[in-house]
Amino acid sequence: VTVVEKADSSSVLPCPVSISTKNKMNFLFANLKDRDFLVQRISDFLQRTPDSLWGDTNPLSLIGSSGSHNVPLSSSTGSDSVQKGRHYHPGLPTARQSLLQLYHRDGPEDLGPKAMKERMKEEAWNIHFSEFGRGVCMYRTSRTRELILNGIPESLRGELWLLFSGAQNEMASHPGYYGDLVEQTMGLCSLATEEIERDLHRSMPEHRAFQNEMGIAALRRVLTAYAHRNPNIGYCQAMNIVTSVLLLYGTEEEAFWLLVALCERMLPDYYNTRVVGALVDQGVFEDLTRAFLPQLYEHMQELGVITTISLSWFLTLFLSVMPFDSAVLLVDCFFYEGIKVIFQVALAVLHDNMDALLACSDEGEAMTILGR
Repeated sequence: VTVVEKADSSSVLPCPVSISTKNKMNFLFANLKDRDFLVQRISDFLQRTPDSLWGDTNPLSLIGSSGSHNVPLSSSTGSDSVQKGRHYHPGLPTARQSLLQLYHRDGPEDLGPKAMKERMKEEAWNIHFSEFGRGVCMYRTSRTRELILNGIPESLRGELWLLFSGAQNEMASHPGYYGDLVEQTMGLCSLATEEIERDLHRSMPEHRAFQNEMGIAALRRVLTAYAHRNPNIGYCQAMNIVTSVLLLYGTEEEAFWLLVALCERMLPDYYNTRVVGALVDQGVFEDLTRAFLPQLYEHMQELGVITTISLSWFLTLFLSVMPFDSAVLLVDCFFYEGIKVIFQVALAVLHDNMDALLACSDEGEAMTILGR
């Protein structure tokens, strides 16, 4: 929002307020109670928002592929802090870039079919942005959903995950928060940090970004900072797998706020010692299986296998069991539409393997089929 003002009243539009946004869109809200109070509050917010926060570019530069360089990390972060040996500062590569950007930068330029497909996706999104806006004031249309189902291009993935999850808003309103958490947790030892250390090298060992200390250190900082922010959750297995993928497409700070959105809003109570939220959803999934695949449900109940198999699907958003390129498309849909996508895909997996599962005579056989 750039301008807010009272507009002239009429019988059609009583007590209207006009609001203009940075990307030249104007909105007229009418029939408002306490119009004067509302205009004053928005004006106060605008006065308190420093111009430097947005710079001269689109507000999306806060979360775009170039990283959150316009957001001050903390009031104490500066060149002197680097000399003091602080472990998180804007000079770190992962403070300004995603791991995937750093990984691609080191390799030759890809001119193959995959790269061409990515460029076509980017162009489709650019057309969408030009028609429906970009960032928090973007209109969501049926076309938005089609573009997501087709897979978000890698260059826009972090930006759109932040937008759809609401993490963008929290990050913009808490400048410096992540950096401060990292500083507070350096050198601290706890049960959570011991568990994090044990799982760091098991997160995505096959990906080049986590075969060196840069990726491992970034993952350690994000997980440790979150455990410190939310001691009720601390650290739970599966968080490392999800967070490593968030770090591929976003900076450390962006990955941290996406993890906050996941653990505290999108998947409440999933990542605690008893994974209560995930177990509740296993009960829902069993009910859905009984409703849509009754014959398979009865057989799977005899084998006692549904919850055993599907718990890891839900906790890792299929990232631990699907080929990476397929699973990350599922994460695109998850950030846009929420947990229902995981239910839909889980049912589809059972349906597509139904004949083989019905022929199973024991739990191990069923686990092997779905493990493939």
